[in-house]
Amino acid sequence: MINNKGLYIPIKLLAFFSLFSFLFPVFKIGGFGMKLDLLLLFPLTILILLIDTHIKKQSLLSKIFIIAFLIFLSMFVSNTLGMNYYGNSKGLSIPTEYSSFISKILILYVFYFIGQCNIITYKVFLRLITIIFIVALFFGLFQYLGLPFSDRLTDLYATTENQVRKISTGSIRVFSVTGNVLTWAGWSGFIFVFSIFVYKNQLLKWLMLILSSSNLLFSSSRGALIAVGATLLLYMLYKAYRKRDLRFLIKSLFISSLIVIILVFISLHFFENRVLFFIERFHFLNEAVFESGRNIQLQKVSHVFNTDILNYLFGIGKPIIDSIGLMEVEPLFLLFAYGIIGISLHYSFIFIILKKSSKAISSVFSDVLIFGILYFLIYSFGYFFLREIYSGLLFWSIIGYFLSQLDYAK
Repeated sequence: MINNKGLYIPIKLLAFFSLFSFLFPVFKIGGFGMKLDLLLLFPLTILILLIDTHIKKQSLLSKIFIIAFLIFLSMFVSNTLGMNYYGNSKGLSIPTEYSSFISKILILYVFYFIGQCNIITYKVFLRLITIIFIVALFFGLFQYLGLPFSDRLTDLYATTENQVRKISTGSIRVFSVTGNVLTWAGWSGFIFVFSIFVYKNQLLKWLMLILSSSNLLFSSSRGALIAVGATLLLYMLYKAYRKRDLRFLIKSLFISSLIVIILVFISLHFFENRVLFFIERFHFLNEAVFESGRNIQLQKVSHVFNTDILNYLFGIGKPIIDSIGLMEVEPLFLLFAYGIIGISLHYSFIFIILKKSSKAISSVFSDVLIFGILYFLIYSFGYFFLREIYSGLLFWSIIGYFLSQLDYAK
């Protein structure tokens, strides 16, 4: 008989390394880029399956596992049809991209189990996440300042030569430990949202807000800034509705405006050129969305997608989209690749988590789950969320652990 407690120690050690692998650069095996947490996921999952007799059978996880399997079938059908009709290839097409999706499901399950069994306490878990965030945020700051050691690390972390050029040119856009500017912009915004909800110590909260907003500024991502603003507004409206208190909304708007003014003042004082560069990027936002950039991507893919009405059901598959070009608007990517069936399955997985979180007692856990996910959903209209591959599995580790704490929140 397996000693459950005896396996807690290796599970805890593997979980620690998995979390901190966010700070490690991406490496490639057979042309497939990954962070260390993907390799650690397999022994972690096996160890937990050996001792998990009931948690994996819980309704929440059962639904998620079923949806994950249906998503695999959807990808398989879409990729096969796409390759047969548009790729001049006969036979079956196994969805290699499914490994990216299922790894997110498995790490969510792993940290849900760890949280439920209290293998890592919430106090320790939060401390680890805070350390990881602070290190990553300072690296982004040092990268912008061009300190000697950060210059050497830049080449190590960059995922492509294009990312290196974003650092080496005059208009520096940092990517910190993720190696990709847009990935790091998304994380900077999430850390900002996370910090507002989680930290009670005001000194720590302000440190995290200043560092994350600075990194957001240095990444110069319009989408991330818009997503942060929209998420905070939704949060204030949501809380005012639940409290039935208009004064809460007014107070929240006032405090948020005050925080924005302070952060803008600090940014203008220390990074005036960067603020002006960011404002200039917003000046060209309409052109980037409707005339060039994302719009060109949309036109290229939709030209093929609209050739057959059945594509609306099953899509044309990811391999065909990849052969046409990049498609960075995730909802449209999912629709074009997997059709209405596929996109519905992808977002039903998110809906289950949001539904579970909204029914729980209002707490820091439910707030982070609801508005952290909403933030990335909004941001995914300009980049990727479910399909993001550069930052590893840290976000889904947080989601899994916070889900496990919903029933214990007070």
